[in-house]
Amino acid sequence: MAPPVALLRQVRLDLLCAHDATTDDFKAFLASQRYIPSITNGSLHLSPFVCDELVSALAGDCSKFGRAACETIAGLCTEPKAPKNAAWFVVRSYYAAFYCAHAFLRLFGNTCTNLDGAEFTKLKEAVNAYSHPLPSKGFYKIAISRDQQSLDFEKLKNSHEDTWATVYELLGELRDAAATVTAPKASRDETVQLLSDLRATLSDNGRFEKGNYLSYFRNQVQYRFAEKTWYPYGSKAFPPPISAEEIAQSVLDGRYQRLTGSSEIVKFLNASLEFAQLTLDLVDYSAERGLDASTHLNRDYKRIRHIYA
Repeated sequence: MAPPVALLRQVRLDLLCAHDATTDDFKAFLASQRYIPSITNGSLHLSPFVCDELVSALAGDCSKFGRAACETIAGLCTEPKAPKNAAWFVVRSYYAAFYCAHAFLRLFGNTCTNLDGAEFTKLKEAVNAYSHPLPSKGFYKIAISRDQQSLDFEKLKNSHEDTWATVYELLGELRDAAATVTAPKASRDETVQLLSDLRATLSDNGRFEKGNYLSYFRNQVQYRFAEKTWYPYGSKAFPPPISAEEIAQSVLDGRYQRLTGSSEIVKFLNASLEFAQLTLDLVDYSAERGLDASTHLNRDYKRIRHIYA
């Protein structure tokens, strides 16, 4: 099912389409030093010299994470010799959702980015040239203004938990904005309900106030061997009644049907794969802008989509 119009109209097509630059991704943009840094109330801000370069960078990131999500979903499988082993199915589903979380943020003008490599060295050089206090390496939330003239940096701590917290916050903002978007009332209402349901899912109905339920459950399975997903297997929810390959293809085709059952594994898989499907639908929407779509989306992302069609 296609995303409602009141959500589509909030996608930052200005950051994904109609540019002439060829900046590979956001870290390449930072490494280019083609911006003016400033400090306000202790926080770093950047003003790009050429907005097209920022647009290309965001589109490149969105394409990169969208492609990674597609390839991760396509690899969902069960172990023929141990079909009740759900562990890596859970982990792979999580990473599909996590890559989609990064794509989702960029669709709406945000990034969560770890800065500690060559791009960070170049960023410090640029900041130092203007005699500003140097930023520290680490994980940052970066918001791009509506006029593309400002990038606002906020230091975070945990790459997974804080990424989901940022997504959770953004879903609330999109939900509130949907009420005033120019769209039919039915679409506005559908969007509000969709985003409210997503927030409930990612927070496990408020149990995780930062929206990091998926990260928590993946950690429980991967590192604490929870839910009897490793040998000796004990989960009655796995394997699912349809094949892993069919599940994967249904997500990639935009026709995923919720798995039935009330177990934690089923709840987690539905949450991960429904979020992934919605995000890929939104990236598809941006990539289908014809000649206006970013080269990154119109060429690289669509190539991967066609491979797994």
